[in-house]
Amino acid sequence: MRKHSQIGPASTRDSANVSQRIAFEHRRRPFEIRIVDDGALELYLDRCLRKRNEPVAGQEPQYVWTNVELEWEEHHYVEARWWASERRLEVTVNGAPLLARTLTDPLGDGPDEERAQGADGGARRSRHERAER
Repeated sequence: MRKHSQIGPASTRDSANVSQRIAFEHRRRPFEIRIVDDGALELYLDRCLRKRNEPVAGQEPQYVWTNVELEWEEHHYVEARWWASERRLEVTVNGAPLLARTLTDPLGDGPDEERAQGADGGARRSRHERAER
């Protein structure tokens, strides 16, 4: 059985053992998917951990979700699926694809942020791009 947990603010867990971060915006709200060194998949909204899914051997994809009310009681169901064996991530909002990509760690030295484009056109820069500015 998969273990799902809901945990509050990220301050106690922030960046400790994150191997991949995928930041994106949806309707001007910051989301982040984290793949943690222990294999867990985490979904953040406004830097607050909404869901965490521990890996179970032989079962893919890992799955996290959150239902968030954005504007005028408009509900958005954000889902993320992670296939560790293929290093493939898919994110949907209300069933519509938001992003899909195969993740890599280009430096091979730990945490990195992959570029992700939100459905509303918002984009985040990687830490390498920010350092160049």
